[in-house]
Amino acid sequence: MLLLVLAISLYFPLRAWKDNHELKANQLQIARNDERMHIIAAKDELKIEGIISKIQKTGGVSDSDLGWLLDSLKKNNGAGQSQEIARVTILNPLEQLKTIPSLQEEQIYQAVIPMLGSDPAYNDTLDKIRASAVMRVLKDRRAIPYLLPLLNAPDTTDGQLRIHAQAALDAIGYKS
Repeated sequence: MLLLVLAISLYFPLRAWKDNHELKANQLQIARNDERMHIIAAKDELKIEGIISKIQKTGGVSDSDLGWLLDSLKKNNGAGQSQEIARVTILNPLEQLKTIPSLQEEQIYQAVIPMLGSDPAYNDTLDKIRASAVMRVLKDRRAIPYLLPLLNAPDTTDGQLRIHAQAALDAIGYKS
């Protein structure tokens, strides 16, 4: 009987210790998976927030910040939900620009215009919405042939694609 009591008294603490370590190992694995699934690194999110803050203060973006944004956009040029979300996050500062020197305007145009076309890497409606919003800011007439088809494109966003495409066309001064 004493042996049974001793075995039971050792079993439950050891079992609890083992369960606790298995739980910690599972939590660590979940954290590692979570880290791999991060769409944009925390430092990059902070940089984007800093760029947005500067744009809100000055209306423009520095060449170095623009270069970083456009490089980040290139690194996330593919199909897949994580790339799509990253692109939306990266495009956000560009939608807020008020003053854009012509060299920067051309760089932004060249980086964003593929998202409005039929490139399968940018097939997501959200890409087209955000790219339309950037074109609204740029007011570049070269975007018209890319924006017009979006007015009749299949839209799974309750008309947001059409609204943004039309807003870009209106900002450009296009009259149908």
